[in-house]
This record gives sequence, structure tokens and C-alpha cells, in this order.
Amino acid sequence: MNEGDSIYLTKSLGTGIYSTALKRGALKEEDYSILLNSMTELNSLGFELGQLPYVTAMTDVTGFGFLGHLLEMIGDKNVTATIEKSKIKTFSNLNSYTSQFIFPDNTTRNFNAYEKESSGMKDLEFMTYCDPQTSGGLLFTVNSSNETEFEKWLKEGNYSAVKVGSVSKRNEKKVEFVD
Repeated sequence: MNEGDSIYLTKSLGTGIYSTALKRGALKEEDYSILLNSMTELNSLGFELGQLPYVTAMTDVTGFGFLGHLLEMIGDKNVTATIEKSKIKTFSNLNSYTSQFIFPDNTTRNFNAYEKESSGMKDLEFMTYCDPQTSGGLLFTVNSSNETEFEKWLKEGNYSAVKVGSVSKRNEKKVEFVD
């Protein structure tokens, strides 16, 4: 991950929250297939991404949630990841579960571990960004000078990944969520 990179995510967030709703008997029938489809979708795109010279960092989003794995990617680099909240895909009914405070126990552990390194999470948004995912998507960065070429590659290969942010010189926090 380098200053000037673009940040991409392949899958929608929400497997931890939906799984918890399932365990509590609160998952709506129509949401079960969304959960199942996401968790059984392989991250085989990772192999392809690893072959591209302009992909600068990559991880999967699992137990530490989106925020935790993003902070792992940043490490001790002197950069800030700016995340556009509106670009992050989430499961369609996610807010109906978070508004009922349905989320995995480790969500708050993740939040407590990472909140000091981030800004911009409002109200209950931490439940989404700190949600420990099961079989979550891939989070990766692309050198922005190759972004047009990469977007073309995605489209030609019929791959699914969404640009959710960018990397810049270090600001106050390592991660800034913006509306």
C-alpha cells in the first residue's frame, strides 16, 4: 500500500451480522440466501490480482473486520486511507439487524482495538466496519496510475470489485471514513 493508491473491496459486508441473526433466530428467510451465497463465493480472484504488477497490497476481510484488516495493510506506513462510506457495499437489510443491536460479540472487541486509529464512524456504523466476516471479500490497493487499465481488466474479466477509497499522505488518523 502506497500513497496515491486506490482501495478496492470485492464483497459486501455483513456476514458476521447475518450469521449472528441466524444464530438468534432473527434472520429473515429472504436474507438467508444472501448470507449463503456470499459465504460460498470463493475468493479465487485473489490469484488473478496477485499476478497484476500494479496491485500493491491485498488481504481478505475476516475476523478483524473491514477496519482491522485495512489497518493491517497500512501497518507502520505514513499514510491515511480515506474510505467513502457510500461506496462500501453491504447486505441489503443490514441496518434492520444493527438497529436491533444484532452483531457478533467480537465486533465491539474490534472497535475497541481500532477506534483510536480511525475517524468518521457515526452512531452504529462501527457494527458494519468492525463486523468480523466469515468468508469475507478481498481488500486490496491498486496503483492509481494504472486504475483505468485495472477497471478495464475487471470489466473484461467480469470480476466484481468496487473502489471504496484512496491512500494519501498521513493525516491525523490512519483511516478516515467520509460521507
